[in-house]
Amino acid sequence: MATNTTHIRGALRLANELHDLADDTLLRRRHLVSGLCTLIGADVGLSVIRHSNGSVTSTSTARATVTSVGWDNTDRQRAVEHHFREHPEPSPLFGAMVRQSIRNGWAVTTQRRKEVFPKDDVWTSQPLVSQFREQWGLHECMASIFPLGRAGRAAWIFLYRQARDPFTARQCELLHVIHGELDWMYRPARVSGPPEFATLTIRQRQTLYRLLAGDSEKQVAAGLGLSRHTVHVHVKSLYRTFKVHSRNELLAKFVRPMEK
Repeated sequence: MATNTTHIRGALRLANELHDLADDTLLRRRHLVSGLCTLIGADVGLSVIRHSNGSVTSTSTARATVTSVGWDNTDRQRAVEHHFREHPEPSPLFGAMVRQSIRNGWAVTTQRRKEVFPKDDVWTSQPLVSQFREQWGLHECMASIFPLGRAGRAAWIFLYRQARDPFTARQCELLHVIHGELDWMYRPARVSGPPEFATLTIRQRQTLYRLLAGDSEKQVAAGLGLSRHTVHVHVKSLYRTFKVHSRNELLAKFVRPMEK
């Protein structure tokens, strides 16, 4: 019980700190990863925003912005950030987790290495692991993907441990819950629309952001961890608020769609 309370307090404190930071995306991402490492017990963490000109499964046109914390030497940090920027599939977990997210309705998905590669010998035989991870002293990892609409954008969190001590299911759940509530940080309000926007609740805004990004109600529900009925209620409420009868009419109320 004490551990649960500590995690809850830590998560709330981290959320408050992120809100209190200046509106600097890089600074917030760095603080997020640092806070997660402390809270969950990871040695190294990365925040990766991946972009693509095609679908999210397309890797040929992918590019990424990366920030990381926890490295004991600058050369290692530069090497890993370069790797995640330049490689279409930067981690052995990448492809499997993207497919799992799609199966879940393109939802926030979080998995430990053991869930994707249960056998240690299969994991250590992965080219990236055998080439870099052992060299960098990073043995255990878990990752979380936060889809950002249909334009092939996704936000990733990668956490690593130097010791051969697997992350627990509870730690994985903690990362999943925290990452799943970062809609406000990944999709800042960049809409220019009617004054009714200021009257929306947080959930209504989150739903609106996702609709503007092109998500269906099913995808909104999966991404926010809500039932489709609840999302439908939010959508109908948005229609009433903005005095429209369809999604096209709703989108027409805004000067430009969400870009991130």
